[in-house]
Amino acid sequence: MIAITGAGGKTGRALVQALARRGVAARAVVRSLTGSDELRTLGAAEVAQADFADVARL
Repeated sequence: MIAITGAGGKTGRALVQALARRGVAARAVVRSLTGSDELRTLGAAEVAQADFADVARL
């Protein structure tokens, strides 16, 4: 599984989709879970909420 930080942005969403097309599992890491359904639709195997300012949560 590959973790994609910034998966909620334009480039991150495109990367999630490209990996899914190739059969690669991706964990979409986002600051907010708003839009997580869209990431799953694009092919994210998992969606995780994290903030780089919160080291304990990473």
